Amino acid sequence: MNKLIILIPFLAVFLFNCDGKKTEKASEVETLDEEVPEEEVVDVMEEKGDEVEEVLIDNEYIKAIKVNLKPGEELPWHKGKERVMYPLNDFQVKLKSLTDDDEAKERLFQKGVPNWFQENIHSVKNIGNTPAKYLIVMRKQKSFPEGKMYEVSELKTADGVNVVSLFDNASVRVSRVKLEVGKETSVHKGIYRLTYPLTDYSVVYDKENQTKETRNIFKGVAHWHLPSSHSIKNVSNKGVADFLVFEFKI
Repeated sequence: MNKLIILIPFLAVFLFNCDGKKTEKASEVETLDEEVPEEEVVDVMEEKGDEVEEVLIDNEYIKAIKVNLKPGEELPWHKGKERVMYPLNDFQVKLKSLTDDDEAKERLFQKGVPNWFQENIHSVKNIGNTPAKYLIVMRKQKSFPEGKMYEVSELKTADGVNVVSLFDNASVRVSRVKLEVGKETSVHKGIYRLTYPLTDYSVVYDKENQTKETRNIFKGVAHWHLPSSHSIKNVSNKGVADFLVFEFKI
């Protein structure tokens, strides 16, 4: 019997590519109600560690990983919860899900265009000529502490920053943010969020007009943030601060 592997999952869908052009939403895989025998479920990090480059964030609220699936390689049957997949490059894979028709589908994923997947049991095989590099992010079941959430994030309304909304639903909002050298955002509220830098940069982080600190940010090193009122100024000599923000609403 084939083993089922838990692929650490991910939360949101993206409707715009890096150039801001609208793209078609990725097809959603239907939710499964089948029970998976506990003895058949193993951790993808143990079974397919070579394909999982690193765990980016793993706390009591979310888990995020970076996956690298080489041409011809496959992640066998595994169970994934609701998740967002964010492609870091263009690649082509064959997806097979445990649905009524059990049909395999070839999919071409575009760099910077996220996809939302419902909970399902599936396998993934890289059928292209390039590695399949992507992020997987999921929200865990633990609730955020009461009284620690802002009702709305103000990221989209902050001055001095270019924000492109990639996806927004009842659970999560995903945005791509660009802040030019010397530019500073206005003070704005941020909710529980994960940031993923797409470039190296340095910023002055001013939290609630009380504490200022310079932070050196490195491409590919994710950060977890608690709710706060803050501003950010790009003081880098390396160019634009370009990063993804995954904001969790529930």
